[in-house]
Amino acid sequence: MTEDKDKLMNLLAINVEIGWKCDFICEDCYRFFDCPSPRRLDFYERGRFRSVLDNMRNVGNIIPVMSGKGGVGKSIISANLAVALAKKGYSVAIIDSDLHGPSITSILGVRKGRLVDSPGGIIPPKGPLGIKIVSTSFLFEDDTPVTWLSDKKRGALELFLANVNYGYTDYLIIDMPPGTGSESVNLFKYLPQISGAIMITIPSDMAGHVVRRGITLCRKTRIPIIGLIENMSGFICPNCGKSYMVEFGSGNALAEELGIPLLGKIGHDPLIVNAADRGNSFLLEYPDSDASKNFIDIISMIEKKTGGKGQKGKKESPEEEPEGRQMDIIQINVGRSCYRKSCYGCNDYFQCTYPQKDDRRFIDKSLQVIKKAMSGIKHKIAVMSCKGGVGKSTFSANLAAALALRGKKVTVLDCDLHGPCIPRLLGVEGKRLKLGSNGMVPILGTENVGVISMAFLLQTGEAITWFDSLKKTTIEQFLNNVDYGNLDYLIVDLPPGTGAESYGLLQYTPDLDGTLIITLPSESPQVVARKSISLCRQADAPVLGIVENMSRFVCPDCNNIFRMCGSRETRDIAQEVGVPFLGDIPLDNRIYEDCVNGEPFIVKYPESSASQSLFAIVDKLQEAVGDDEGLL
Repeated sequence: MTEDKDKLMNLLAINVEIGWKCDFICEDCYRFFDCPSPRRLDFYERGRFRSVLDNMRNVGNIIPVMSGKGGVGKSIISANLAVALAKKGYSVAIIDSDLHGPSITSILGVRKGRLVDSPGGIIPPKGPLGIKIVSTSFLFEDDTPVTWLSDKKRGALELFLANVNYGYTDYLIIDMPPGTGSESVNLFKYLPQISGAIMITIPSDMAGHVVRRGITLCRKTRIPIIGLIENMSGFICPNCGKSYMVEFGSGNALAEELGIPLLGKIGHDPLIVNAADRGNSFLLEYPDSDASKNFIDIISMIEKKTGGKGQKGKKESPEEEPEGRQMDIIQINVGRSCYRKSCYGCNDYFQCTYPQKDDRRFIDKSLQVIKKAMSGIKHKIAVMSCKGGVGKSTFSANLAAALALRGKKVTVLDCDLHGPCIPRLLGVEGKRLKLGSNGMVPILGTENVGVISMAFLLQTGEAITWFDSLKKTTIEQFLNNVDYGNLDYLIVDLPPGTGAESYGLLQYTPDLDGTLIITLPSESPQVVARKSISLCRQADAPVLGIVENMSRFVCPDCNNIFRMCGSRETRDIAQEVGVPFLGDIPLDNRIYEDCVNGEPFIVKYPESSASQSLFAIVDKLQEAVGDDEGLL
């Protein structure tokens, strides 16, 4: 088994343990914390690190809020953590480091702010209670996808850490992106003085798996862990009063297993998301709610853990704004210069209009190999979202099962390298890939759906810290070194955001039928869904349609159906951006209960409202790709 795994790792060209060549550019190295060379310590003597250290001298506590998986409510927790601390009189700042799907500005109602330059550094806009907010949202329009690769993301992070004028700040909250990629690794390089990380999870077995990866990264980088917050811990039907677990798992057991404190639990309250949709904190809008009371208890524990360090109540000197001086919006290296760059690794590939872009010999050679490897696949569909937690992977697994139930031969390619969960959803968790004469052989799951996933190559809790060039290489290898054979459908489950995995797939996949965009009925996911659509249009990839997931809740006890959250219909968003609205899927608490057991909901409960909604979406999808055979 070990020999087979080694061969597979070599095949994927990601076995960096053998023949690893160091170029001593520690800033761009994802193995920084594993490196035994004393040369890496030179990083801490370089100018940029020193600039960050100097700029952070008046910041009392630095707290990253993390999750290994999207959709656990990390950004809402981060924003309200900042509000709660500010209510207690602390000076607070927050960095939104989720560059591909920033939402802090929307949650705190400061979407129209801007970053401006001053003699004392970049001045960030202020939100409620004077919270300073730093985000790439201030640099782009809502519809603009951020397609930066690792070097440009590092540049943005350096700018945020070394050049923003934070002044006297008791708490700097950092809303981290999902996963353990370059943003997290680089942040931990530049900020060894972090007070401690807060891990966010939900009561889901799958979420527990990815939290372990986040804990592994923190321990590898020697970052203290303040504790674990279990979000969305329960839901109460407003009609009959029955309480449900929307997903299943236990924060108590997970905290005990990992040896970290459980700071508290916050229930699944629609008021939380409704407040965020209006650009308000639920702590300010609903201070007497159970969620607010529980959150305040959690804040008290965080204060104790951090020792109350800071300069609470200290007044800042006013920011200088020379009279008559027009402040410029900060630009983070958004030029179109191609000097000494290759198309393969360019952030701006799809936006580029330079004629020489078509002379991309390296990419074309790869495309020829990939096209041959995928020649037996009739239809290729990518499932995308710019925001985590919209149920994208669950949708992908059930879409594949629905097509298989109609007699189609289907494989799912799980491209979420940091949080792969398709194997668990389709009942093949713990399996190992095998090599055939034509490459890796997909493992057959429920309804004989084939699965290819990084999960088959990872140990439990193993954190993937790859930077974007390696992730793009892996996607390329997944496309050309898998024995797909003859398929009716290849469903590609992409990670949240518009990063390297999505970029690579759109760059390399020949004859892609199109993409499906998954969103939720709330403001933030709908805003970032536009970014996915914009990226697809830049890449000339058809958008097959948009799906609203978890549109309403079906109570199994009283059969009452009501809207979970949000006030704006996704149908209206689809009409505005000019893409088909394929339908909505209600939330049924049995979906997650069966998915974590490896049995797709659509197989076990084909007559349910959720399944019928999905079958109707599959009808439209088959029609869109010209596959009328098997339609009901």
